[in-house]
Amino acid sequence: MRATNLRAGFSDSDPVSFTVSAGPGRLPKGAIEIPTAGAELSGSVVFGGYAYFDDPGLIVRRVDLLIDGLTYPAASYGITRNDVCTPLPTPRPVNCPGVGWSLSLNTRTGLPPLPDGPHSMQIREQDDSGRFTLLPDTPVAFTVKNGPQQAPIGAVTSPQPNAVLSGTVTVSGYAYSPGGQITSVILLVDGGSRGFGLANLPRPDVCASLQNVPACPNIGFSMPLDTTVLTNGPHVLGVRITNSQGLSITVPALDNLGMNVVINNP
Repeated sequence: MRATNLRAGFSDSDPVSFTVSAGPGRLPKGAIEIPTAGAELSGSVVFGGYAYFDDPGLIVRRVDLLIDGLTYPAASYGITRNDVCTPLPTPRPVNCPGVGWSLSLNTRTGLPPLPDGPHSMQIREQDDSGRFTLLPDTPVAFTVKNGPQQAPIGAVTSPQPNAVLSGTVTVSGYAYSPGGQITSVILLVDGGSRGFGLANLPRPDVCASLQNVPACPNIGFSMPLDTTVLTNGPHVLGVRITNSQGLSITVPALDNLGMNVVINNP
């Protein structure tokens, strides 16, 4: 033991020896039940299983899902699992019956990304002593197979490139996603966000020239832009379109972030 005063002076006590005897470690038990080993996954998937201590003196505080060694957050622990707890001998684990864990993950849009191909998973249990344990010892293998992901398609139809703008103008156009849905359209000025626009508006005029677009005629978008809050002169205007697969494009592609326009207010 070391005692330290406010002037950083200290004094150490005489050492005291002790011995740790050999014996079984008090390790948790747990499993990944779904998906099963070797499963082929796509789209939204639920991962789940259980975790507990046989030792009634220890408690599982947290369960994380690790895929390829990376933590996928927001796993829920404490789900009632009578099917696991009821057969256990008494005294049952402290966490019973809430020993279940679960995590919903979109394999297309989850973070970190899950590309197509082989992956492996484990759970990491934290007990009330702060210790972490990885289970199972050998990671469980699975495969992601979503197939090619198509970026959204769209265009700004108004205003036109190099237009001179003043007052409040309406930025409009169309956007659709082959094999998916449009989830957001964001107005950009000089690369900075100016807010979300309304999407999935009727644009029968555009749909008349398109083929095999299931979202028609509701592919339009629209948003107001108050140019009076911008300095007079050249600016870059664009719209970032994102689909349900998490893929984004910025239109038009005339500049890195859209197209050139000129602001001219009195």
